[in-house]
Amino acid sequence: MLAAHKSYGGMGTILVIKVSAESEHQFGELVADPVTNKSLHYEEKPETFVSGRINCRVYIFTPEIFTAVYGVSTQCKERG
Repeated sequence: MLAAHKSYGGMGTILVIKVSAESEHQFGELVADPVTNKSLHYEEKPETFVSGRINCRVYIFTPEIFTAVYGVSTQCKERG
């Protein structure tokens, strides 16, 4: 997973697996671009089919994630 994260060069990597349609609604589902594998959409425990790819809750982030989170947090505080 670390090698894949480094090769894609993104800020973060999420481990996902494919599951059956019967059990997918029990988990958060991710839709990824078929070419780049970049995340396009995420929904936690959807009522209807989303993708069949579920979040395994294993993540890798670069240190830049802290700057990004701080920026979003600051914007939220400014909006009230």
